[in-house]
Amino acid sequence: MRRIRLAPGRRRAVTALLAFFLLLGIASPVLAAAIDPSAAVHAVNYSYPASGDSSPNNWGRPELYFLGGWFTSASGVWWVHSFREANNVVAYCIEPGAARDDAAVDYTSRGADYWESFVNGTAGTHGGVLNPTIDGPTIRTLIGRIMEYGYQGEISSSWQSQNAADAEKLAELTATQILIWEAIVGERDAAFDHVDPSGTGTYKDGGRTFTHARDPVLAYISENHPLRARIMAHYDRIVREVKRNALLPSFMADSADAAQTAELSWNGAAAWADGRYTLTLTDTNDVLSDYTFSGTGLTFSVSGNTLTVTSDSPISSPVTVTAATTRKTNSFVTWSDGKVGFNVRSKQDVVTYGTPVSDDVTAYLKVTAPATGITVTKQSDDGRVADISFDLLYGDEIVATETTDAEGRASFGGLPVGAEFTVTENVPEGYTAEEASQTVTLTEGTNAVTFVNHPDTVTLDLVKRSDDGNVAGISFEVESAEGDGWTSLGTFTTGEDGTLAVPDLTAGTRLRITEDVPAYYRAEERTQEITVTADSHTVTFVNHPTADLEIVKTSEDGRVAGIVFRVEQTAPEERDLGSFETDDGGRISVTGLAPGAVLRVTEEVPEGCVCDEPVREVTLVRGLNRVNYVNRTVRGSLKISKTTRLSGSEHVPVEGAVYAVYDADHTIVLEAATDRNGEVTFGGLAYGEYTYQEIRAPEGFERDGTEYAFRITEDGETVTEERENDRKRGSLSVFKTDENGTALSGVVFLLEYSLDEGATWQPVRSADGPAFTEAGACAGEGLADGTLETGEDGMAVFSGLAVSTPVQTIRYRLTEVRTKDGYSLLADAVFEGELTDPEATELGFTVVNRPVFTMPVTGGSGFGRVIAAAAGAACLACASAFLLVRSGKGETAG
Repeated sequence: MRRIRLAPGRRRAVTALLAFFLLLGIASPVLAAAIDPSAAVHAVNYSYPASGDSSPNNWGRPELYFLGGWFTSASGVWWVHSFREANNVVAYCIEPGAARDDAAVDYTSRGADYWESFVNGTAGTHGGVLNPTIDGPTIRTLIGRIMEYGYQGEISSSWQSQNAADAEKLAELTATQILIWEAIVGERDAAFDHVDPSGTGTYKDGGRTFTHARDPVLAYISENHPLRARIMAHYDRIVREVKRNALLPSFMADSADAAQTAELSWNGAAAWADGRYTLTLTDTNDVLSDYTFSGTGLTFSVSGNTLTVTSDSPISSPVTVTAATTRKTNSFVTWSDGKVGFNVRSKQDVVTYGTPVSDDVTAYLKVTAPATGITVTKQSDDGRVADISFDLLYGDEIVATETTDAEGRASFGGLPVGAEFTVTENVPEGYTAEEASQTVTLTEGTNAVTFVNHPDTVTLDLVKRSDDGNVAGISFEVESAEGDGWTSLGTFTTGEDGTLAVPDLTAGTRLRITEDVPAYYRAEERTQEITVTADSHTVTFVNHPTADLEIVKTSEDGRVAGIVFRVEQTAPEERDLGSFETDDGGRISVTGLAPGAVLRVTEEVPEGCVCDEPVREVTLVRGLNRVNYVNRTVRGSLKISKTTRLSGSEHVPVEGAVYAVYDADHTIVLEAATDRNGEVTFGGLAYGEYTYQEIRAPEGFERDGTEYAFRITEDGETVTEERENDRKRGSLSVFKTDENGTALSGVVFLLEYSLDEGATWQPVRSADGPAFTEAGACAGEGLADGTLETGEDGMAVFSGLAVSTPVQTIRYRLTEVRTKDGYSLLADAVFEGELTDPEATELGFTVVNRPVFTMPVTGGSGFGRVIAAAAGAACLACASAFLLVRSGKGETAG
């Protein structure tokens, strides 16, 4: 046998733990539990048959496919595992088909959480259900029991099947491993019964998913295995031991959900106080004496294999009976590389033996003690069925008393099935019962009895009256007093004579009669109460017709809510009925008025609205009288007259001035231009505040940017506004230089204007005077008789000149009228034309003067002067003027 040498520290830990287990009386083969659970352990693998075995064949297996998606490759040997830290004590595999490298993988122990997540593979990436039969904690429980009754010793690489002792160990170890795998894959259920694995399963191999017929785990052991008989003997023994470990009383189950429900029966005692519910059960598994029993409200008695359950009360909902006993299991240790499955590069996880521990076994049974009841239904000709008492008798003993409810029903509950009871009515005075007592043998379900009474009867006579004689077809609800409430006897209707009868009433019955008052009638008393007696059974109802007034308000702008109306009665007597406001729908209802009354209805017309007939007179008739009021919005117009002044007294209309009208939110509501008469009208303007503004001026005019306010307050009114436009102004500038570009001062220029296309000309005049721009006015500084003299800078500026407009054309002519000595005077006009808009309104000209030409004196007399004068004249004639226009500026040479 191979031994593992431990490091000194680890040997001390193993020795101490071993001594602890020996003190507990644990057999030495369970040495694996001494491994430090917090340490990492290393695999040791053994394969059989070992060298020298006399039966070396049939130890292996083919490729096998199991429940839960597990599968294993073919092998010619049987592998057994241990840890080198475990002194070769057996370690059982728990992942069929997973590889296990000898000493290549570190393992650490795992807690109960390993088994909590085992089935769904959350410890690895299997992604499926590894056991379709039981959950992880149940697998853990079964493995502990298998290992308690399976092989717990060491492994030897020298075992030979021809050696009986070796063969026995190998067979028991193999059977233990096979049963652990059956529990792992799902071939064992929670009761350790075998589950048939036949069928087809789904398997994953790397990225491939495929299906394959399933094999049983026992296929690991071939029919020709040299140890098969020994293996099956241990297999059957361990199964019996494990099943015995969880053996329950034959009439109980291992979970409350699976427990059967048994019924307790009434014992039929002669006296009510001695009555009980009992149940007797026999255990065919012969384990009853091992268990103790508990259950809410129950008592238990065990005699041999017989259990008696007793309850003093009925049990409507099943009560769970719990039986408990304690046996033994093994507290094995789970070792894992941290992965679960066979397709996740997992190395084989194993379990090793621990200490025997208590295996608490619980069994369950559910019991009921079926009870039933008696339902009493009370009937009476007069409908009086409430508050009548009934006694329930068991033999001669009254065991309960109940009183009927408003519907005449009373119930006795919680009574044992099979018992016999008598129900007796306490008949009210003045009634005769058809049957005062009834005896019932109770069965499951509802046991019903009916009691009928007959009272003496009286008829109620009702008389209807009305001012207008409308008495037929009037409905009345009749109710009778029952305790603190009322019970309806039905609805009755008057005949042509206005009467009705309610028959079969019990004398002394108190009635409440309520009229369903017809529309547009007022009842003197809508409800009356009467106690019916043989001498008093007539009641009279009187109605008076009424009229309602409905005022319906509509309005063009949809404003109908909150409108005030005053309503006055003018005949047959005068009275003020008050002021009323319309609701959201524009309606007012005035109810309860008298037919024949004359009403005057007056609307307080809202601001901004017009009502063509605000006062109406209405003569009421019975029923609904409707009067309609229609309002429309106050609307008016704005008329603007647009002019310009040609002189102080002459105004002419201006066409093409564009105006916009804005509402109170400053949103444009209308936009239009003045016509040839200078007028524009904006009609259909609703009541309210407005402004208007000129948004575009005609050619040649300044835009009036002022925003003017106005209001529409009266229906049909026209607000008239007069507005005036001033013409735009321009200028003519002259820059006078000599031929060298030097400014010339003292040169006089004349500016004239013409209003008749140049037929006649007048000099411009000073603009001092009117505030408007008048034709011929000029704002040039130093202007005299239409002339300006250039200053030191050579400039003369004629400013503030009216431009041409569609209503008046103005031509201007600029001429040089006096120049400096020694310079020639410009013969032609510097400029003649209009100042227009949108063309340039500011024009500038540069005028160049040249000196007068003088012939040098060379001797001789006057002839020479004549020739010089002629030559000078010739030079002046050549000095013709020219105009260079650049960006509104001109240049003239002279």
